[in-house]
Amino acid sequence: MREYARVCPKFWTGRTGRWLRTQEPIIKVAAMYLMTCPYSEMTGLYYLPVDIMAHDIGCTPEEALKALKALKALKPLKPLGSPLEGGFCDYDEKTETVWVFEMLRYQVGEVLKPKDNQIIGIKKSIEKYKNTPFYCQFIEKYRSSHCLYDTPPQAPSKPLPSPLRPSSKDKEQDITSSSYPHSSDKKEEVNSSCPEMQTDASLVQQAGKPFNGKPVKNESETILTFPTQGSVKEWRLTKEHVEKWEELFPALDILGQCRLALAWCDANPRRQKTVSGMPKFLVGWLTKAQNRGTGPIKPVVLDMWDEPVTDEENEKGKEYYRLKEAQERMQEGEHDLDEVSGDDDITPF
Repeated sequence: MREYARVCPKFWTGRTGRWLRTQEPIIKVAAMYLMTCPYSEMTGLYYLPVDIMAHDIGCTPEEALKALKALKALKPLKPLGSPLEGGFCDYDEKTETVWVFEMLRYQVGEVLKPKDNQIIGIKKSIEKYKNTPFYCQFIEKYRSSHCLYDTPPQAPSKPLPSPLRPSSKDKEQDITSSSYPHSSDKKEEVNSSCPEMQTDASLVQQAGKPFNGKPVKNESETILTFPTQGSVKEWRLTKEHVEKWEELFPALDILGQCRLALAWCDANPRRQKTVSGMPKFLVGWLTKAQNRGTGPIKPVVLDMWDEPVTDEENEKGKEYYRLKEAQERMQEGEHDLDEVSGDDDITPF
């Protein structure tokens, strides 16, 4: 039972209130009762027997039911495309449930954000009325504005076939097996000879599941496995992660750093991360390692050539720098003629 209910002050001056002015007093009382009765819920969809309503507002059950039907046929004085054009409420006598169409908007709000905690309460409230004719209509009406469900609930599935009666598939198999006794052998021969017909094997292999008793490798190979907290107890470091981080942190030995992080996780079980938080944790680890300059790093190649330097190329380089140094001394007036060769061109190669 709710402790309070919201009633807009403009209720009596709006289109609904102006329509109620032209109706009998019992209809006005019924409209206000549906929004404020002790059995009402914020969704506007709730259980309400006619006898209880009649007892509370002081009328007969026939008069209460007549008032509900009148509210269902509500027509605003100025139809401006408002949802009220479809009526004020609807009542199902079989399930004894009532639905006030716009009550959720006035009690909760016009629109809710996906992370709003009230969405959980709305879902719990309407779950009780799945067997009523208003459940699917309610979901369809507020699905987008109040973030209830991505798709409306589906109809119940078809009943299972009786085990005593053969299904249509069994009948077809009996017919084919009786008329073509060697049809299965022919299918196996066609599948083995034509690779395009081996669809089952290719689909299973693409999914990374074992086929014919042999496991199939996934495209992303697992390099390290980290222990995690939560329902999923491990997170896998793949080759794709390492290649991506090698581009972002070129100075670091990514695999070596990840091994250090794995050792830290094993040594600190209470501070282990969740599966969704592992990438963020490792990126932070690599960022700190790069900024501090600690931990495993890639060796820096100081050679100017990718291939090993030969002795001849090494001697040419020495001669080039010796001649260049002697030329600089000559320009400064401190040259020595013995150190300069006869060639003026000092281009090394």
